Amino acid sequence: MIGRRTIDNELQEHVVTFWEAVQRIRKKESPYQLPLDGRMIMSTLHINDCFILGLSHKEIYHRLNNGVSLWEHVYRVQRISSKYYEFRHVYDLNVYDQTYPNYIRILNFGNKKTGWLTHNPFKVSISILGDITPFYKLLKVPEMH
Repeated sequence: MIGRRTIDNELQEHVVTFWEAVQRIRKKESPYQLPLDGRMIMSTLHINDCFILGLSHKEIYHRLNNGVSLWEHVYRVQRISSKYYEFRHVYDLNVYDQTYPNYIRILNFGNKKTGWLTHNPFKVSISILGDITPFYKLLKVPEMH
């Protein structure tokens, strides 16, 4: 799944199936492509990707720079469907428990209880030693003249 911003600054999703990705890679293309109305890829979601949920970007960078723990806000993607994203706390091994704060479900791109903007997902990578670093891979469309 690709979360993207359109030219009108709206958040939308674009689901790329496994077979679409395989065909693009065979053609030596990027598996993540913006449609014509897309401006920027905000994030990509794969099962088991890690995200920080519930903090602003400013707070995340403040904690990263000052060595403050972020582990209570780190979640992994458990399930993905169209406009249905399930996140589970990285320490939670009970996949059937659906109680907050161990389990968060995002159902839309709004700012209500189950909205993308409410939880503000921030993709991170975790090293073998447990170091948390921001995951950067923004793809932008060239400016139109």
